[in-house]
Amino acid sequence: DLELERAVFLATAEGVSDNCFCALGAPPVEPVFYTPALIPVPAVTTCGAVTVGAPQLPGAYTLSMTEESGHVGDEVRVLVQLDVENSGATGWSFGVCHDDALAAVVGIEQGVDLVSLAPEFYTTAVYDSGWTTSVVIEVGNPAGMIPPGEDYELYRVTYALLDEGTTELCFCDLASTSVSVTDETDTAIAPSTECGSLSADYLPIDCAAVDLVPNPIRVRWLTLDDDGSALVQPGTLIDLEISNEDDERVQVEATAVFSARGQTSSIDLGRRRLRPGLGDLVTIDLATLGADLEGLDFSACLYVEVRATDGRGNLVGRALSLPLFCHRQTNGSAPSLTHIYGAKARRELYRAGDLTGRIYPLGDPVPPQVLGVFDGGNGEWEPDGDGPSLPGPGGYTDFPRWEFCMRWVYESIDSGFGEDHYTSGSLMKARGMHVEIDHANWPAPKTFYCNKDNGCFSFYAAENSGFHVTIFAESRLGEDDDLTVKAFESKYDADHETDSPPQWTFVANPGGMPRRVYYQNQPSEISNLMAFGSFVVHWVDHQTSPGLQGPRNLFLLTQVCPSGSGGSCQSQHYAYIAPGSSNRKFLVGHEVGHWIHRQWSEDSMGYNDFTWSANSSDPDCAFVGMGDHAMRSKEYSVAGFIEGFAHFISALAWNDHSQTGGLFKYYKEIADPAYADMAADDWRVDLEGAGPSPLGGVSAWMDNMCTVHDGHSVEMDWLRFFWDYRTNAGVKPSHHDIFEHVRHMHLFHPWSDNYGAYDQLLEAIEDAALGQGALIDRWEDFAEENGVDQ
Repeated sequence: DLELERAVFLATAEGVSDNCFCALGAPPVEPVFYTPALIPVPAVTTCGAVTVGAPQLPGAYTLSMTEESGHVGDEVRVLVQLDVENSGATGWSFGVCHDDALAAVVGIEQGVDLVSLAPEFYTTAVYDSGWTTSVVIEVGNPAGMIPPGEDYELYRVTYALLDEGTTELCFCDLASTSVSVTDETDTAIAPSTECGSLSADYLPIDCAAVDLVPNPIRVRWLTLDDDGSALVQPGTLIDLEISNEDDERVQVEATAVFSARGQTSSIDLGRRRLRPGLGDLVTIDLATLGADLEGLDFSACLYVEVRATDGRGNLVGRALSLPLFCHRQTNGSAPSLTHIYGAKARRELYRAGDLTGRIYPLGDPVPPQVLGVFDGGNGEWEPDGDGPSLPGPGGYTDFPRWEFCMRWVYESIDSGFGEDHYTSGSLMKARGMHVEIDHANWPAPKTFYCNKDNGCFSFYAAENSGFHVTIFAESRLGEDDDLTVKAFESKYDADHETDSPPQWTFVANPGGMPRRVYYQNQPSEISNLMAFGSFVVHWVDHQTSPGLQGPRNLFLLTQVCPSGSGGSCQSQHYAYIAPGSSNRKFLVGHEVGHWIHRQWSEDSMGYNDFTWSANSSDPDCAFVGMGDHAMRSKEYSVAGFIEGFAHFISALAWNDHSQTGGLFKYYKEIADPAYADMAADDWRVDLEGAGPSPLGGVSAWMDNMCTVHDGHSVEMDWLRFFWDYRTNAGVKPSHHDIFEHVRHMHLFHPWSDNYGAYDQLLEAIEDAALGQGALIDRWEDFAEENGVDQ
């Protein structure tokens, strides 16, 4: 290894140049060595090479914060993330500022990507209005860096929510710490920044939640008409009748709930047995409910919940009363609840008047501090004799703009196992949610469908309290808002109550100035289905261009599959999720995946009799449990493809397809020795499947573990095949390419038996009319690699 020469080359084009010893010149000079006696000896030579890459562009960086919300007193965690383009990052410094009246920093932890880098220099400092940090990954070594990539998790920051409102979390110069990222050349560069936010409100007030069980129980306020139009003034006592319309004796438990200004108190009204067709009278004294009358400027809400059980303790009915409203006197006397009324009386007799939101009878003089109507001329707000419930010349847009952001509450037992989306937490953006909002001062309610990206909607109103919000178990998604997702308890409900899905109603009292506020529904299986189902439809479809063309309907049901096999299944526009299984987001994604497949094939799944193959003689490929198929069972190729394709769509929703790695959490937990390894791995399937023993089992399972029969396949092999086909390096198909390929196969090259899935898909991609000829080699290569080419 004696160094003889150093040559410097000028790179003129991207590519690879072989550098070989050669005869060059005139006359040509052969590569030789000379002995001490000057005798030439032909040299033994080895070529080298020079590789010229793409020009190195200046580094570009983006720092971003996530958005979180909660209730006053909660602690929430936000993430600080970094996107790196072109040139790596070797360090950074920045401050993050917030409104210290609304939030306080509780703790700062290194994010998963920063932990893996183990920086040599790391410091943070916390202040009342923010925090600062400085990092150098490897002191004196620019090679210690974060390479180009997206969504690197740098920090996890916990904030305490101190008061109601919203504060931005923005990168700032704080305490002599400026915002910069250092590139590979040790140059400090100002990054792009994206603020996050924290929002806090009072706990939602539930004033007429949906009744989700068959209901033989009825509750009725005796002092009100059925529509709640009567007015009660003499005191604080209210009579309620509870009746049993069932043909069996039941035991009922009643609870009164009183809500005002974000605080809720309740009282147990006791238990009682009710004979069939009979009722009982309950008298409620509001004075015993512990309401803070001193702070009660605006009307409060009262409702009663009744739960009925049979002799074995099984829930047989649940009912909620109509909401009642009440407010104190407004003449300066000692607080007392002298006005109690229903929703209709509230609309017809009262309005919110001054800036505190106090109630005033219609026709009374408006207090001098009332918000006025925009005059349309000088751009100022002026008092007006009609109060704030009437719009100005510009309509309701003359009023301040509120933005309500809705969240589905969900419970998940298969989050945080290695997937990318919604790995923790219990709130999900309610994309496309159907919302109705009303106010006693308004002539009519307003209907909204939340934004599909952030789950928010905005409206204009002079009021700052008393908004009656109804959330429906319905979302409108898709490019043209014509992919409708609804959830019901059963197919019967879906067929007979299509236009009236389950709903939740609460009174929103945000108070203060107009701003963005966050609200959520109450947890239930219906809420789980809407959270997971609407997310999968939106996330897959919005990344498919063009997406599904509507109108199309998906009804999610908390009902066992009616086929007799038990468990969950999908048929027509129904997705059946077995009761108790709605907390498995990969399962919901799988059944929604079947629905998406069905929509792209125009409801023609091809040869419908895709019965499962006779049980395999190979123990590692056999399954006779629920549904007659499992992740690694050898089935007819049509069955394997249909199930594996649904797995793939679920994986697309819960994983980032810009990465080659990903994870699928299997939802069937099988008590069989053949699945002991999957049980030990928490039923996780590594989508890339690299190496000798990946999570879920070896790739090309049928080739490696089963007796191979033509026309058969394994659904895990199809799952991994489609993931590789979509995400691995090279010329990749888009979401739309894959769905259009499957559609083209169903319409023009359908299989005629249980064996032809791969053959017909290959025939379809080779069809020039599809226009995917450039993907044929990729299709065949990954099919062979994953063993689905049978």
